[in-house]
Amino acid sequence: MITSVMPICKHEDFLLSTKNYRNLLGIDHGSKYIGIAISHKELFVATPLKTIVRKKQQYDFDELIKIIKENDVGGIVVGLPLNMNGTRGPRCQSVETFFRNFL
Repeated sequence: MITSVMPICKHEDFLLSTKNYRNLLGIDHGSKYIGIAISHKELFVATPLKTIVRKKQQYDFDELIKIIKENDVGGIVVGLPLNMNGTRGPRCQSVETFFRNFL
């Protein structure tokens, strides 16, 4: 269950805000697939877990919730596809909208 939402922040602040000894979920959101990686509880390394083939938004949400529950997730890190010059483009907006709706 998602208990709080934290804005983009420094990684040190993020790690301090997550509950100890729970996994972090890494998400790479694309237009056709959602890549999922999971950290070990020590937060030292993450390994690929699953690729979700995107369907309808509710299906995608249900799959993410299932993964969160099954893997004792204490925090989520979402990749933000910035342009090469660091600006936000249309894909950033798509990712932000998806996760705003998810939360």
